[in-house]
Amino acid sequence: PSALKAVSAEPLIVEQRFPDGYRALHVEDDAFVRFTVPLQTFQPLGVAYEQVEDGTEALELVRAGQNFDCIIIDNQMPRMGGAETTRALRAMGYTGLLLGMTGDPSGCDERYDFEASGLDACLDKSSAGMAECVKLMKLHAARLLVDVGRELTASRELLQSVFSAGRRSSSSSAGWFGRRSSQGSTATTGDQSDAGGNPELLGPDRTCLSVRASLVEGRARRVELLAAAGKEQTLPSPFSSDFEPPANRVAGKEPTKGEW
Repeated sequence: PSALKAVSAEPLIVEQRFPDGYRALHVEDDAFVRFTVPLQTFQPLGVAYEQVEDGTEALELVRAGQNFDCIIIDNQMPRMGGAETTRALRAMGYTGLLLGMTGDPSGCDERYDFEASGLDACLDKSSAGMAECVKLMKLHAARLLVDVGRELTASRELLQSVFSAGRRSSSSSAGWFGRRSSQGSTATTGDQSDAGGNPELLGPDRTCLSVRASLVEGRARRVELLAAAGKEQTLPSPFSSDFEPPANRVAGKEPTKGEW
């Protein structure tokens, strides 16, 4: 019991999850900072990352199709600084997490311009700043996971609605054929309207009904031709259970009553 109390008294630690393929880009010209920042941010979180030394290299990676969910960028860098790079990334349509990490003191013009360039947050190059960076990355990952969950839920609901519509269509088709078979095989206007005008039927079912209506219409036309020629008008329905096709059909010759 004492051991159980000791275990239950320990705080519950829940591992932070990141979406599959989550990647970060670290833009920093100082080699020492490039070494220390991953030790306190990316590596403890298990996040894959890449590093470049200035904004020009960062833009080249993004233009080349590299996807980064999070970009941590310094301000004072050669060739292209952090503020200019941030504006360029936002202009290119980048919507991921953009965190500035700078040694510029608060209140200076350089930091103010950096903060107003489109960053999600501007942090100090300190232990407190890196801890805040970890919190923001976890929050960003959690939001991405929620978005993925919503997309999966919407996709599942869409599939369920499609399957339900298919089942309703199948039952409607079965009921239609059952009703028509019990009423006989006489071709009427209702056959054609049911074949083409039932809004509950999907494509395959509508096609089957259209084919059946065409067969019934063809048989009715044949009855009319035989009647005009003085032939026997009583023909068995091709949809009845006792229908048998002519056994000795000769091309160009009408079948006799016995052949039918």
